Amino acid sequence: MHSCLYKGGFFMGSRKLRTKALHAFGTLLLLVLSSPLAVLASELQVMPKEDVYVGREIVLSLGGTAVSQKMLFEWAVSGDVKPIFLRKEGAECAFTPTNPLPIEVRVLARNQEGQVVASSDIALQPQYFEVGIVKLDSAPLLLWDVLTKEERPTEDLPSGRPIRFRAELTPPYDGEIHFSWGADASTAILSNDGSPEVAIARSEVGDAEVTVRVSNAAGITLGTSSKTVPITLPASRLEDSARQKKAWEAWLEAESLWEQRDYAKAMDTAKRAAAAVPEDPDISGGIKAMSVNYGRVLRSLELQERGSGEKNRNALAEALKTYRRAKIAWPMPDIDTEIEALEKAVNAIRLQRQEAEWLRDTASAYDQEGQFQEALEYYNRAMKLVPSEAVEERVARITQRLALVAEADKLVIQGDKQEKSGRIVEAIASYRSSLELNPDEALGQHVKRLEDILNQRKRQAALLFREGVEQYRKKNEAEALLRFRESMLMWPSPDAEKRIAYIEKTVALPQNSVVRTPEDFGIGTKADAARLLRAGDTLYGEKRYREALAQYRKSFAISQDQALGGWIRKIERSLKEHEAVQASNKLIKEANSLYKQGHVPQAWAKYKESLTVHPNAEVEKFIKQIEKSLPAASRDLSSADQGK
Repeated sequence: MHSCLYKGGFFMGSRKLRTKALHAFGTLLLLVLSSPLAVLASELQVMPKEDVYVGREIVLSLGGTAVSQKMLFEWAVSGDVKPIFLRKEGAECAFTPTNPLPIEVRVLARNQEGQVVASSDIALQPQYFEVGIVKLDSAPLLLWDVLTKEERPTEDLPSGRPIRFRAELTPPYDGEIHFSWGADASTAILSNDGSPEVAIARSEVGDAEVTVRVSNAAGITLGTSSKTVPITLPASRLEDSARQKKAWEAWLEAESLWEQRDYAKAMDTAKRAAAAVPEDPDISGGIKAMSVNYGRVLRSLELQERGSGEKNRNALAEALKTYRRAKIAWPMPDIDTEIEALEKAVNAIRLQRQEAEWLRDTASAYDQEGQFQEALEYYNRAMKLVPSEAVEERVARITQRLALVAEADKLVIQGDKQEKSGRIVEAIASYRSSLELNPDEALGQHVKRLEDILNQRKRQAALLFREGVEQYRKKNEAEALLRFRESMLMWPSPDAEKRIAYIEKTVALPQNSVVRTPEDFGIGTKADAARLLRAGDTLYGEKRYREALAQYRKSFAISQDQALGGWIRKIERSLKEHEAVQASNKLIKEANSLYKQGHVPQAWAKYKESLTVHPNAEVEKFIKQIEKSLPAASRDLSSADQGK
């Protein structure tokens, strides 16, 4: 117990009490104020001016009639506080709590003879300031939507990018304060300069835990807090977004170049865009159309070069025909200029040429390019002007040809529907009937591929039938039934049907049995491959990556599309990486929990185990910090326990 005295406005006491905080008990202040009149205890009160917080000065003032009379007042303060000050001639007492332990204050009023005539007690309970951690607003991340072709904001927090937070005290603190920030082992603190704001970054997805301790200039802790935020957006998604947006911008550039008639550069740019983002359906579909048109452009250029040679040889009529064919293949301004010039030249040389001849030439050009309907229209117009037996024969030939082509087209459409519904035998028959009417090399190749698929199915059906017979001999009736069913799906046969009917009298397939289809054996048509690819795209869009991968693999087994193969390998790598990160994060969380519970050796072993699943630079750095204070024997023991 220490004492000091305030008298006549002068503070008396030891220098130690005036300059140093009290850490146990202290008795302070005697103030001479008044007369020998008796004062009742109820007329002396100690009143705090505001709530009591650790690290903030609290001012106690005296109230009651005793304050207005000349008395000696003695203050006694019990608790952990900083230096105590008297103000207003002893009517106020001020001090700063240093921790949240209770503080007791007693005030005695003495007359001039030193007798205690009144007293008052008060108990104070300091509390820490409430510390709130809030995430600072920042410009929202924009992710590219492949389907809508626009950037959409996301509230998800990304890995590998700074995230800012701010700590706020409630109630506000007027003095100088210092903020000390911390984070979990997988989260990096990018700035820690004692300010209320901090920036963090996490190298992979997971929960980031941020802590802060707030202290004043004297080093007294005002309060602490922590906040856990989920980091759910991997950096790879941001990279994909940038790649998809850049590819779309390249595609728009390709379209612009095409409009400017810079066809070669447009095609090259479009190919790069499609290669960068094979998953963009608009670019994939667009480049197919552009490739077809580019073939027409090349054909037009070839014809223009031929026409130029004919013009140089003075074969103006032939050159005119060639340039007209070039325009039909793909219109260009230069072609119109050449045609106009050639027409003037031909008209000057052949004044007697009539419009009928021009119509016949145009019809012939359409005829040679395989555009028969247009050719027929021009031949009919020529016939109205100048009837000609030769033209009449051509009209009859084209009319018959168009009828055959129309019937052949109907059969192709019919075959396509049959093929898509799985009726391949009927589709082949329709296609062959079409080929008889209108020979087509591409369709013939397609029919050959379908026949090859049928042969594969027959061979696979026979193999599955033999396996079923073998399983039945081994008394594996359920397995035999499964093989016979698969054989029927490959290619129906009476023998397989009879065996299924016989076995099903006594045996049923287990509910979890999977009957494989031709697609599971890599047997199918292009339509099957396209259907499986679309199914994979739908599942991928729904983030059901494992199921999407299964569909992609089936499609690849049929089509052997190398671009799809590359996409499959990329998904496999991403899934493997994602699963490794998830497993590592789980081990890190377990290690964090052990570390917080004080089980440092076990936490060290768990951190080490996480590195075997997936590398993490932050964890490696934290392990080194632990190893500096952890004896080698403890690490060996923890490693042995972990192995058990």
